[in-house]
Amino acid sequence: MDKIDREIVRHLQADGRASFTEIGAAVHLSANAAADRVRRLIQDGTIVGIHAVADPAALVTGSFDFSLRVACSDRADLAELTETIRNKAGAQETYSRIILREIRVGTPSSRRGGAKPKARAASLRA
Repeated sequence: MDKIDREIVRHLQADGRASFTEIGAAVHLSANAAADRVRRLIQDGTIVGIHAVADPAALVTGSFDFSLRVACSDRADLAELTETIRNKAGAQETYSRIILREIRVGTPSSRRGGAKPKARAASLRA
């Protein structure tokens, strides 16, 4: 992978919807040459996917009124928090999803020394 390939990957990480014309202009290549390089990077496994980043607030649907993202030290801590939400906040029902590890591959923030993901997190919905 040369300097141009790295620039193409950086450009796609910043804007996965960029056209080959835009990518080519950014790296001083024709649209066809940029397309060939992107296809090669995909074929050789350098680029493993181009993904949309969704706003979590836009995805909260159903009967939930609140969505909380919290970090708990252990199961007992999660259970205590859940009981507090039920007893003191008046939640009739809660749903918990435990995320043991969060891995973000190829995001621009992970390449630029962004914050490391938390090892444990729990998502509670009341």
